[in-house]
Amino acid sequence: MFDQKQNDPRQREDGLRSVLWGLRSLAAITWPFTRKDVGSECPGSAGLGSVFIVFLTAMCADTTPAWLLLWIYVLALLRLRAEWFRNRKRGVVLHRYWDGMPWLTQKLLPRVQSISNLKGYEAFFVAFVGIALTHVDQAVGGLIIASAAASFCVEATWVQVRKNRVGAMRDAQMEMNQLMDDYHHGI
Repeated sequence: MFDQKQNDPRQREDGLRSVLWGLRSLAAITWPFTRKDVGSECPGSAGLGSVFIVFLTAMCADTTPAWLLLWIYVLALLRLRAEWFRNRKRGVVLHRYWDGMPWLTQKLLPRVQSISNLKGYEAFFVAFVGIALTHVDQAVGGLIIASAAASFCVEATWVQVRKNRVGAMRDAQMEMNQLMDDYHHGI
């Protein structure tokens, strides 16, 4: 009568992970150009997905700017990986899933200190570049605008995840303090 698998949290979680992977793949199109100091697993499989997205765009649009974007993107990914090796040799080890520091936005907005805010502003700067590129090639400009929107969504998702984790830790701390207080006063 009622199927229990409909409300299985693992299925919802897998669906969310798939959507987040797709968004990260779309967002990772601009990361090699706007970020530095990434972790060893970044962009990782999302980078492979983004290469596939750029390749499909170049195949469908079949314009010179789209093919140029594909080759420049592959070279930028290689530069990002070489930078990771250089940091590793210097002894700088970042979290392996760290998706980079938005260096361009940090240069343009030096007063903003929060990395999360910088990543949000970065999405708007990338969108403006995408709007400017639509005059050169609509497919490339549209892809860059979509990448900016996906980057904003990814960062907003991670902000909410961090907020939920901090709330859960705060609740656990209050419960632990209550248990210690009960134990101390002899239940």
